[in-house]
Amino acid sequence: LAEETGSATLNIGGIISEVQAGVERVVTEVQKVEKQVREQGSSLGESVGAFREIESGAGKMDNSIQDISATFEEIVASADEIIQAIENISAVTQESAASAEEVTAISQNQLAAAQNIVQVSQELETLAAELKEVTATFILR
Repeated sequence: LAEETGSATLNIGGIISEVQAGVERVVTEVQKVEKQVREQGSSLGESVGAFREIESGAGKMDNSIQDISATFEEIVASADEIIQAIENISAVTQESAASAEEVTAISQNQLAAAQNIVQVSQELETLAAELKEVTATFILR
């Protein structure tokens, strides 16, 4: 019985080690996801900055249209290109926002999984301690 108890205790210790290693892997993955979220946030900020620059450029073009009637056709063509660029940036921004939401959801799921693993580890640790107490009375002398 003592040997079986010792073996069971070792098995539980192994399980706890595996769970802890799993928790560490989850934490590493969560950190990677957090880094990706930060990078996407930075990219989103750059997109917003580019959008503002394009918006500013469109305002300057509007003033140029009023001042230079001889180049009206060129300015209209440029405005069409800028509108396309704004639409492209808007699409990219929407995709980035959707990706950020997906990453956030994944992060939340991984955090919940990590919390579950921690809880199970704690329960296993408690069970191991209880088993140790119970088997202490059976030690052969």
